[in-house]
Amino acid sequence: MSIIYTLVDPSTMVAAEGVTDWLNGKIADWTTVVKGASVLGGIGIAFFAGLKGKGRLPAVIMGIIVGALFIWGVIAGVDWFKVKIEGETQVSAASRIQQIEVAAPESQMYLRQ
Repeated sequence: MSIIYTLVDPSTMVAAEGVTDWLNGKIADWTTVVKGASVLGGIGIAFFAGLKGKGRLPAVIMGIIVGALFIWGVIAGVDWFKVKIEGETQVSAASRIQQIEVAAPESQMYLRQ
């Protein structure tokens, strides 16, 4: 099948469409795996922080807080930061737009007559 035939007949399926769908599925699967691994990592951080502090209450509490922040950062924090950054860049870019009109120097204005 030639490229011209594919362009003329839009009902033909290009092989790349199947690859794109397959790749999107694999990325979604890996995202789930990374989120699950981050939960295990956060639990491990909390556990080892408690061990490092010899089981004292402040060390255990700090370990839980750091582990929870790690889990939140991987699962929800990235999207939260993305929204915050997009809001800041859109506002700052929109407030800095200026229209500048440049007039021709007077010496060039006389040459055009």
